[in-house]
Amino acid sequence: MVVPATFSDIPGVLDVMQRAHKRSIYADTATFDELAAKQLLLHSINRHGHTNLGGSLCFVSKQEDGAIAGFIIGYIDVVYPGLKEKMASDLLFICDEDAPAQDAGEMLRALLHWGRSAKGVIEIVLGVSGAIGDPERTGKLYERAGLTRCGTMYRMEVQQ
Repeated sequence: MVVPATFSDIPGVLDVMQRAHKRSIYADTATFDELAAKQLLLHSINRHGHTNLGGSLCFVSKQEDGAIAGFIIGYIDVVYPGLKEKMASDLLFICDEDAPAQDAGEMLRALLHWGRSAKGVIEIVLGVSGAIGDPERTGKLYERAGLTRCGTMYRMEVQQ
């Protein structure tokens, strides 16, 4: 079941984030910052549904027992620095490996609807990285929803 996130969902979303971190390419090189994650969630939930610059969207996928199995955070920003027009994008879109497949699609559709409804938004741009899971699978989900590929990501790890 997909519903707007509430402040009481924050511990469950943090659990999803921590599990994702453990299976990500950053598991051995980066430290999960629970305080920063909480602040992000508080801000995103507080601005949920706002369609102005800095507005956000935050939905969760809940299991029958109330456990959180995934979430999406969207935001509205300028399309490109120096331009007036806005875009809607995803900041985080994470689902547990056993999350209901239909919930990912439903959260995506909610983000697309929100982005299209926001005045001044001229595009919706969603990112796909290989940090967690299969980027091709996510890309196919986006293409089924009507998005087209635009660019590629490149990465270089830096040893500290």
